[in-house]
Amino acid sequence: MRALAVVAAVLARWCAIVFWSAAAFSQPPVPSGEKPPLLIGGSIAQTGLLADLSREYIKGLELWQEDVNARGGLSGRRVELRLFDDVSGARGAAELTAMLIAQDKVDLLVGPYGSPATLEAAVIADREHRIMLNATGAAPNIHKKSLRYVFQLPPPPAEQALPVLKLAAMLGTRTITVFAGKGSGPALGRLRDEAKLAGVTLIEFSELPAPVLRPPNYPPLIRKIDPKSVLLVFDETPRLADLLREMKLAGFRPGAFVAPNVVHPDYIKRVGMDAEYSIGLSAYEPRARTHGNAEFVRSFQAKHKRMPDANAACGWAAGQLLEAAVARAGTSETEPLRDALSELQTETVIGAYKVDRFGAQLAATTMLVQIQKGRREVIWPEAYKSAAAILSPPAWSKPR
Repeated sequence: MRALAVVAAVLARWCAIVFWSAAAFSQPPVPSGEKPPLLIGGSIAQTGLLADLSREYIKGLELWQEDVNARGGLSGRRVELRLFDDVSGARGAAELTAMLIAQDKVDLLVGPYGSPATLEAAVIADREHRIMLNATGAAPNIHKKSLRYVFQLPPPPAEQALPVLKLAAMLGTRTITVFAGKGSGPALGRLRDEAKLAGVTLIEFSELPAPVLRPPNYPPLIRKIDPKSVLLVFDETPRLADLLREMKLAGFRPGAFVAPNVVHPDYIKRVGMDAEYSIGLSAYEPRARTHGNAEFVRSFQAKHKRMPDANAACGWAAGQLLEAAVARAGTSETEPLRDALSELQTETVIGAYKVDRFGAQLAATTMLVQIQKGRREVIWPEAYKSAAAILSPPAWSKPR
């Protein structure tokens, strides 16, 4: 079975190469006096485990390509995408990135989908002095390699929980109660450091108990939670739903109930109207008032008949960043463009952009999103909010 999987991966990659090589040879010649197209390459999963997620990323990129070409391209050059299938593999991403540079002579690159593949592709891009826009690789280790040509858009995972400190300030509390279950990772360590500097106390529990089958045996730990504090829970949606039911049975509401998974559609499906006032953490929201987001959402809906997700937004944001850099540099040539990306401070649909000397994101932040009337509303940052926060929500209505 392993041998068959390897053969399948090789064949898929070979097919991608043949397809794009044929496409390259079949391109009509550039008319006399017209600039050659700006070739943007990328090794992005189109088959394998990541295909469903990266498909949306590709849609965002392609939508931006259509939009920018309709406006005359970049620096008078029509934008052409060359996206190869890395078969959801980091090694494939490295190989295809090298091929895009050596054989296809792409002008610049967009990163693969996800951090592992992005890390592999980034090493190749930087070695060959080819700019790569890292649109989805959030892991901090990507930019710990003294990179000079790779630039990150999404906020690092370690920054995910920091907006909870803003929420505590809005609520007027100096206490955050944390259940450090699955998904806490580096975010909790960073939150500890920043909470200490801000004079906020973290009261930590290791994890949620296993779901109870026959309420009202609610966990005794609920009684230990300060009702005026922010309650932050890192855990899977089923456990969140169980905790929420237990709190309702206990007649308990904290000052604010926060969990990253609140923004997942499955959360509302599981808890129904009880999801009201819950607060989630999100890297992108269609309702956020970020730069160009209304236009992006309208264009995406018109083409695909549905709302864009965060992956599609990352594709569009990469295009926005490239446009801003070309406008600053006055050219699409590599070295001036690299300098522009290093110094640029701008906004995209996924938020602010500013990087350190190795291209790591410094300005992007996670958004606080509250369920209000069954809909996700951005309540922070202030500049992006779509609705005012509802804090210290009313008591639970009694079951009929």
